[in-house]
Amino acid sequence: MIKLILKNWKLVGLISLSVFCFYFGYVFNDYKRDSEMSVAQEAIRIATENEREREQRVADVVEQKLAELKANERVIERERIRVVEKPVYNVQCIDQEGLDIIKQYALGLSNE
Repeated sequence: MIKLILKNWKLVGLISLSVFCFYFGYVFNDYKRDSEMSVAQEAIRIATENEREREQRVADVVEQKLAELKANERVIERERIRVVEKPVYNVQCIDQEGLDIIKQYALGLSNE
């Protein structure tokens, strides 16, 4: 077998070189793909972080505006007392002179 390899050393060298190139090309491709993926992931992380910071600034502005509105807000509590005055006429409350006046007005007679 060694004689066969020595006899065809150019063919063995070519096959060895092909295997070597194939293997290291595969490894290089993995490194390159991993590098590209890590760059893409880093870009996504940075974009996400920037978006979170922007949203936080917006939330801070909204909170500040709400705080200003609440500072200007005055709560006035008022109790409404509802007094209903209804005159109550009882015969016991009106004396005889008052009854005579009411009867005169009821009959359409007036002193005026």
